Amino acid sequence: MDDVSADAEDHAVGLELQIVELVEQQKRAVVQGHPEEAAPLQAEVEALQAELASTAMHVPPLIDD
Repeated sequence: MDDVSADAEDHAVGLELQIVELVEQQKRAVVQGHPEEAAPLQAEVEALQAELASTAMHVPPLIDD
């Protein structure tokens, strides 16, 4: 069971990194004057956010000691 939790945590971190990268790409495209390139990335961000939400259900809650 701990392996599943660790895998879910690793997957969640990977998803977060992908989201951050896509958002940075969106911002870069807008700053460089190419908003048409930023718009399609939003669908990818939203798909990754949905996957992250699903993955989060498999990550155990933090326990305060």
